[in-house]
Amino acid sequence: MKYGRLYERLLKPNEGDQLGCFSKQLQPCDLTTAYPLVLRLWAETEIDQDETKLCFSHIMLFIVRRSICGLTTKYYNKHFVNLIRRLETEGFSSNRFENLLTRDNFESTKFPTDEEFERSWVTEPMYQKLPAH
Repeated sequence: MKYGRLYERLLKPNEGDQLGCFSKQLQPCDLTTAYPLVLRLWAETEIDQDETKLCFSHIMLFIVRRSICGLTTKYYNKHFVNLIRRLETEGFSSNRFENLLTRDNFESTKFPTDEEFERSWVTEPMYQKLPAH
């Protein structure tokens, strides 16, 4: 029941709510595959709201950087569920989450470096890479 109410808050975001604000940021990306991770992070009691907000920022950075760099979203569903498993094993914290999110170097899950992001941002036409909404 807890996740049902949270899921409803993702689908019908309230702008005065931190979860709703994040949902509004996520909606243009059309990535519902992130919802299980978002719900699990929001429901986690080991971390406070400030840490949860940092985790949400890391998710958006991951999504935006990969989009700008033209990287696939194909395996996000598996990647986000795997992140949940790893956090459940290693413990929840914004630092641990950032480390888990940025340490993979597989093409399907890597977090683009500053250099990769800058190169794409400067040299690639963004209007062709970003979704039209």
